[in-house]
Amino acid sequence: EKFALGLYQWCIVDFATQQLLYVGGMSEEMTGKPLSYWAGASPEKYVTELAIAEDIPYWTAYVQFIYQYILQNPYQSEHRSIHAHVYVRMKNKHGDFRSVVMQFIDWIVEDGGVRYCLCQTTDISHIKSNGPPQMAILEVNKGVNQVLVSHAPAVLPDRAINIPSFTTREKQVIRLLAAGNSSKMIASILGIARNTVENHR
Repeated sequence: EKFALGLYQWCIVDFATQQLLYVGGMSEEMTGKPLSYWAGASPEKYVTELAIAEDIPYWTAYVQFIYQYILQNPYQSEHRSIHAHVYVRMKNKHGDFRSVVMQFIDWIVEDGGVRYCLCQTTDISHIKSNGPPQMAILEVNKGVNQVLVSHAPAVLPDRAINIPSFTTREKQVIRLLAAGNSSKMIASILGIARNTVENHR
């Protein structure tokens, strides 16, 4: 509750399996769906079902940027902390779009990749009107603040929406690669041969 500015829902994302491991908060009020609907779902399902379509490429790019930013120095301490936020438009339980902020609160790094991340999505429509997606990262290091902000353009260029088509297995392999897994590790996780993983890559 201490991170919430309004209605909220939190989840722990497992980047290796691409699942929402645990979910909590005000799911029905936020999304119109019970917690059980989202538990075990993929982050892709959450975003695809709830985000406004033109925000999704930005949302994806911002999450990837934050992931890489965390990996540059993944450990928070009493001297250093990172506060990453993504602002997008998401459906409420009535199907209307409103502004939300997704906060990246904490994470666990394993084998050179972010394995788990605690995220919270909060309805901020009472303090921010619908607008284009945005990302902000506040890094505090020994009392010195650094802020990175990215403002998305109001209109997404048509050429940016040409997303290639992938098979389900290719998507699994890509996600596991993005999480920092080697081909050998991916083969073990998916229960397939290493050569098969290489073919999918």
